[in-house]
Amino acid sequence: MSNADDSTSQYTDQLRRYAGAGDLRMTRAIFDRMVQAGVQPEAEHFKLLLAVHTKMRDLEGASQVLDEMASAGVQPDVETQFELVLGLARSGQGAAALQRLDALHADGVRVPPSHQPAVLSLYMQAGNTAAARAIMREMAEAGRAASPQDYDRLLRDCLDRRAIKDTLATVDLMLKVGHAPSPERSAQLIAMMARAGHPTRGGELLATLEGAGAQVDAGVRTDLLLGHAKAGEVDRAKALVAELRERGGDVSSLHHNAIIGAQVGAGDIEAAWATAEEVWDAGEIPTTANLDALFDATLAAGNPRRALGALDWMLMLGVAPQPSRVGQAIAALLDANDLRGAQRVLDDSLKAGVAIDRREARHLVDSHLRAGHIDDALRLLDRLKKAGVLTHAKHYGAIINAMVKAKRRDDAIELVERLLLQGVEPPAAHASSLLAGLVKTGALERAKDLLGKLAAGKVALDESAYREVMWGFARKGKAQETQEVYDAMVAAGITPDDRHEAALKWVSGETVRRLEDDPEAAAVMHSLPDAPGTPAPSAPAPTASAPTAPTAPPAPAAPAAPEPAAPAAPARPTPEPPAAEQAAPAPAPAPAPEPPPPAPEPPAPAPEPPPPAGSP
Repeated sequence: MSNADDSTSQYTDQLRRYAGAGDLRMTRAIFDRMVQAGVQPEAEHFKLLLAVHTKMRDLEGASQVLDEMASAGVQPDVETQFELVLGLARSGQGAAALQRLDALHADGVRVPPSHQPAVLSLYMQAGNTAAARAIMREMAEAGRAASPQDYDRLLRDCLDRRAIKDTLATVDLMLKVGHAPSPERSAQLIAMMARAGHPTRGGELLATLEGAGAQVDAGVRTDLLLGHAKAGEVDRAKALVAELRERGGDVSSLHHNAIIGAQVGAGDIEAAWATAEEVWDAGEIPTTANLDALFDATLAAGNPRRALGALDWMLMLGVAPQPSRVGQAIAALLDANDLRGAQRVLDDSLKAGVAIDRREARHLVDSHLRAGHIDDALRLLDRLKKAGVLTHAKHYGAIINAMVKAKRRDDAIELVERLLLQGVEPPAAHASSLLAGLVKTGALERAKDLLGKLAAGKVALDESAYREVMWGFARKGKAQETQEVYDAMVAAGITPDDRHEAALKWVSGETVRRLEDDPEAAAVMHSLPDAPGTPAPSAPAPTASAPTAPTAPPAPAAPAAPEPAAPAAPARPTPEPPAAEQAAPAPAPAPAPEPPPPAPEPPAPAPEPPPPAGSP
């Protein structure tokens, strides 16, 4: 051995000694002394120096050594390079470590098996699950397993991302090396797939794990059942219920309700109702969501009476149906002419404190009125008012109008008066119509009384209501009542005009009237007997200047005596008149003069003459 070789061997031995002891200062000093002595460092010398720098976490010194190696044309081995990467990571310089890893990967440098677990952990800490899974695949192909912690980190990442393909790939790599997820983690992975809308993939994973002998929580089949039910796969959902029973699992209303939901979703309403009735008979309860779905689907299928079963179940369970659904039920029943059923729905809903849709409540009231059930409509409206559903007085207008049309004017007046006592202002238009009807039938005093109550109740009547009552009294010649109505109108803030003044002039006599304008006088005149043998007196011609005063009825003319004989005494028999006189026979004289008979009851008054201009 030459002196140079002997010298190199001495430096090598000293470097091994101090590098192994982790003495960076002495290792560096020996290395520098060797260079100064003209001994060319070899790859082993650089490796020893690099190792001690890395071991002591002198990463800056390690990088300097790498630069020196590159200058000397010495290529560091793979293990040394990855030692430096891991050293950077351990010192907290993760970004620098990942940067070197990327550079090595770009150069095609593979991670040596001895460093794969550490590099895998480094990638997991950095969140680079794709690179970590690639290393895990290399390890699985070589039959080497990663740490349980790294496996669980990868699976947790799959859960967070809902990455179904990555989940299946990771589990497959674990099973290749004899590892399996924990029962809890397995159930979470399967449930994630089912809830993501892929229950079939979840079922495949369950079969794979159980086929490999892995334990899985039994409750995971419930998640798969719910997933299949949500997807409308009724048969698969029922099969899972059977599997649960076979494995001794609990089958509850949750599973049955899932099947009901699947049946409704698939449009099989009959099957859904059958399952719901089985659930009910078993003492279980359909969910509110299923009852809502059953109601909607059954109503859409045109069977409102059966849809009521869902509402009945809700009310029995103390679950308040949505007001919109109650309204839909009432509307559908009314469209089917089932007024009784619609009324029952509303009654049950009110008792349960369910809010009622105003539009359908009004629809039900109107339906009672169209059917002629005025009293039922009134009772219903009173209940709805008390419940705060229909509180506006305008809703009573239709009932008032219906009572008037049914000739129940007294009931209409009683209703208006009741509303006024309750502080409710009845609709002015219907009140005015009621007043007009009273005037037309001659019930003027009652009209006047009602008018006063309406005015006291601040009901905003228009001037026509007052004018109708004024002219009713004026035509009867009742000046005081006419004036009182006029004063009430003025007190209500209505400015009188010529039409109201005309009523006052008419009743006071200031307006010139004809005899025939007074129906009573005309009736008396027509009731008086005409003179025998004389044409009936014609009514005096009216004059424009002055009214024709009624005249006393003329005394009946004495019958004309026959020429050959004087008229017979009243007490004696009356001789037969000559033939010449029989052409116009006079009434036979009574044995004793009797007073004229009382005037007969006048016939039904003829239509009244039109009032003076400006009157109603």
